[in-house]
Amino acid sequence: MSAAENTAASAPEKDPIVEGSLLWPIFISMLVLLVVSGWSLYDEFYTRRPYKNYQNDWVDLARRAYQGKMADAQSAYDLVANSPEYLALRAAWVTARDEAAGPYAKLQDQLNKEVAPRLAVLGAAVKGSRSEVAALTYRLELAREHKNGNDERYYAAALGEVKDVEHVLEFPGDETVTWKFKQMLGEFNRLKALQGRIQGRMAEVKTEESRTRNAMNEHMDAHIVGPKPDAVAALIDGVDNFEHDIKQIHIKYEDGELIERCESCHLGIRSPVALSLPEVLGRKEFVSHPNQELLDIHDPEVMGCSPCHGGNGVATASVWQAHGRYKYWLWPLHYPANTEAGCVQCHEQDLHLDHATVINDGRQLFQWRGCVGCHRHGQFIGEEDEAKTLTNRRDAATTSIEATQIDIASLVALTKSENVEDSAIEAAFTRIEKQNQNLYLLQTEEEMLDAQLASLELEIKKVGPNLKEVAAKLKPEWVQPWLANPRHFRPSTKMPKFRFGNNEIDHDENSWNVAAFLWQASAPVKFPDSPADGDAEKGEWLITVRGCLGCHSVTTEEYGEGLGSTFASDLSRMGEKANYAYLVSWLKSPRDHNQYTIMPSLRLSDEDARDIASFLVSGTDEDAKYLSSEKALNELQDPARAKLGKAIVKHLGCAGCHEIKGLEKEDRVGTELTKEGSKPIERLDFGTLTHAYYGKKTYKHKWFFEDKLRDPKIWDTDKERPDYFTRLKMPEFFPPVEPRPDFPEGRARWASEIKAKIAAIDEDADDYDAQRAILEKPLQVYKDIDALTTFLLGSVAAELPPSLKYEPTGLKKDIQEGWWVIKKYNCEGCHQILPGGSPSIWQMPIYEDGEGFEGVPDKNGRPPTLVGQGTRTSPDWLMKFLDNPALTDNLADMHRNGVRQGLAARMPTFFFSERERGKIVRFFTAMANLSRDYQRPKVLPLTGADLELGRAAFTAGDCANCHLLGGEAKINPSTTYAPSFQPVAERIKPAWIHRWVTEPNSVIPKTAMPAILTKEMDDAGNIKRWVISLDEVNATARKRVGPEMMKRLADYTGDHADLLVRYFAYWNETEAEHQTEKRKIQ
Repeated sequence: MSAAENTAASAPEKDPIVEGSLLWPIFISMLVLLVVSGWSLYDEFYTRRPYKNYQNDWVDLARRAYQGKMADAQSAYDLVANSPEYLALRAAWVTARDEAAGPYAKLQDQLNKEVAPRLAVLGAAVKGSRSEVAALTYRLELAREHKNGNDERYYAAALGEVKDVEHVLEFPGDETVTWKFKQMLGEFNRLKALQGRIQGRMAEVKTEESRTRNAMNEHMDAHIVGPKPDAVAALIDGVDNFEHDIKQIHIKYEDGELIERCESCHLGIRSPVALSLPEVLGRKEFVSHPNQELLDIHDPEVMGCSPCHGGNGVATASVWQAHGRYKYWLWPLHYPANTEAGCVQCHEQDLHLDHATVINDGRQLFQWRGCVGCHRHGQFIGEEDEAKTLTNRRDAATTSIEATQIDIASLVALTKSENVEDSAIEAAFTRIEKQNQNLYLLQTEEEMLDAQLASLELEIKKVGPNLKEVAAKLKPEWVQPWLANPRHFRPSTKMPKFRFGNNEIDHDENSWNVAAFLWQASAPVKFPDSPADGDAEKGEWLITVRGCLGCHSVTTEEYGEGLGSTFASDLSRMGEKANYAYLVSWLKSPRDHNQYTIMPSLRLSDEDARDIASFLVSGTDEDAKYLSSEKALNELQDPARAKLGKAIVKHLGCAGCHEIKGLEKEDRVGTELTKEGSKPIERLDFGTLTHAYYGKKTYKHKWFFEDKLRDPKIWDTDKERPDYFTRLKMPEFFPPVEPRPDFPEGRARWASEIKAKIAAIDEDADDYDAQRAILEKPLQVYKDIDALTTFLLGSVAAELPPSLKYEPTGLKKDIQEGWWVIKKYNCEGCHQILPGGSPSIWQMPIYEDGEGFEGVPDKNGRPPTLVGQGTRTSPDWLMKFLDNPALTDNLADMHRNGVRQGLAARMPTFFFSERERGKIVRFFTAMANLSRDYQRPKVLPLTGADLELGRAAFTAGDCANCHLLGGEAKINPSTTYAPSFQPVAERIKPAWIHRWVTEPNSVIPKTAMPAILTKEMDDAGNIKRWVISLDEVNATARKRVGPEMMKRLADYTGDHADLLVRYFAYWNETEAEHQTEKRKIQ
């Protein structure tokens, strides 16, 4: 080894800490630590906790908004506070306060001087001693229970010692006493009793002050517009003390739980004071809920937010995630136009919901437009499923009957056999007896099920008309043009336009094929006689006033186009379409042609049916062009066409909406839509447009539904499908419209631009209506598309606790079920069902003041309101009335109303099933919040002198001036439009009669019924009784009553309203005859 190597080997190793430098490693580590710390803070406050920025902004904006409301709140408060009514209430309060001040102060002084100081001295001593006594008494009783003599003696002695301890008490006024427990307790109890009496008297003294203060506050609450200043001040204080943190709702149910954090950002949603978008400077997340009443019903502390609105309620990392608008979340936040989609999953069986106009429209369109004809949906097939269940049960009963009958026959044969032992024969007879009993029960069950099925079949209605009588009903030249393009003939029709081919030539050719099949499949119809022509002018009057236009619309010479309702078909241009003889027969008795029709019978006379039919067939478009009947018949009667047409009819599913001979058992041809809103997006076929929709961020259920409804063939774009039967078959339900912007902001601008153009139209222009209709068309089309889309988006497999679903019982269930019947038969077309409602027929100009037809007394000739119907009519009577609105089986009297015989509008016979009638009756009972179990109260009948007074009160009120008495041969509809008294005793509830004759305007606002009674008050300001205003009785009525009875009425000390109630409760033919005789006196 060399010297150098020895030196190197012996040299000490360098210490890296002493010899080296750690500056760079430490520096780099510090930089990394700083970066990580900075990122952590950024991540905490900006990435993972963005809600904190929202909360900071909320504090500033909310304070500003609430402070801005303070001046308005104070002004509103001052306006009420300075009103004469409030000042009078305040003066009464001040008077009561001042009157109470002296006595109250005296009592308070007595309490402070005589009671409170002594109780303060006694309190601690009594409390301690009483506790010791109670504890020792318990132990003493326990010792006695266990028969422990030593313990009993010990605790008895200890208890005596405690009670004998002397306490020195120093009361105010230099009073010093030495008392044992008994003395202290006695004084303590005396003072407490005195304290109670004094406080009771203090409350009595303050009674009037409290009453007047409450009256003053109630007046303020009832009349102030907006919040009170102190409420706004409390909100400002709440904002100033706002806590920045996650606002979480954790709801635990018996069948699940829900966690929501939406209000971490949506901080104004439950603001008791409304916050509008401008007030929070355009920050949508800070506005208050737009419908406070709806929010009260759906308390977020019970319901959360996302069950209604969608979205991911627990996400707080980003708006995108919180709103659930990403690939892996199946329930994204609904867009504003579709907010009500969330109603569907909890309200599956509700056809009508308060505060849910869009979803109500969507459901009704789904049914009215005929979507239910092709698409099964769980909410619209209850009757069908019930029918299937009943059919299965009936078939099972039939099978059991057949088996039982075979068994009985074999047993009977056994009893006749000669080679059978007596015991076996005896057993056979025993079994025969048993099987005969079983057979009786099975046959009874079968009969019951047959009856239920027959009733249920009456309830199941097709969307479209019966096509089994096409050849008898329609003109041959009209059928093919109608099928080719229904809207060309009838722009308002709900019949969609089908695509019968891949091009116009094929479309026209195949529409002839379909027409030929329907024509040849129709059944022959024989008419008894060829009907004579009617009076078309009278027919115009009849169709206008009878009530037809509660469902239909028509063009009349008097009022022009579009008069009436769009629930059923437009009856204009019927002369181009319908055969006169068939139309007469149909109007006379629709059920002779289709027993399942929803069209009721108006119980028209033969003459009326001919008049209306004559008017209808007079309506034509002179410019319309058709083939000749002969050429059309040649095409329609071609068997080859019919064969091709049948295949197309089956392919398109026409039998889903129409009764077609030979296709009664055809199933629906469309996709089931019960849970379509939660179907995985990949299962919705966007076709070749998938990437385009994905690129513009519309690859969602919403746009799939919207665009398919707007253009049903859109998803066939660029697909190679030459075979007609492989292409999409959904028809066009809406007229063609241009696409609108995809997202809410653009759509709002688009709608505003159209409305601005409408507003700019010259109202004096000859084509004003035409211009307006063109501009309004896309708005109406997209309104309907939004409603249907909302319904489909809400049709989901709900991932909610079942207990959140609305499954009402009792009265609420009756309302839920009743709406289905009310909507099915369009009761709202003629009648007001809800307060403020305006039925289609009420809006007709004939019911406007001064515009009435002959025999139509303006608004008094309208069909009656049904608001409060449950309070008015007896349920049993209503059941009978709905079955027979004429209230008679006499054919001569069938052509009129049973109640309002003078009313031109006629209550039709709907042929409700018994179950439907029951649902309607229970609906009105429930709407009035009354019990199902109505028992008519016993009313004391009028006899002798009281009966004479009741008759006189009726005559004095001149009731028969507007009401019929019953049995009239001639009726003046201009005056006697009110209900007949003939069924009043059975029809009307006595309590309602009292309310009606005393305060008619509180029952039906602006009613023609005069208030003929006035209040007589007692000294306390309460109603003592109601009396007829005898000074206001007209001269003719006075003459009919007679001076003696007028005096007796004036001297009668009882209640005149009760007198009338008792009189009506026993109305009969005798009373009708009596009042008829009185009417002869002029």
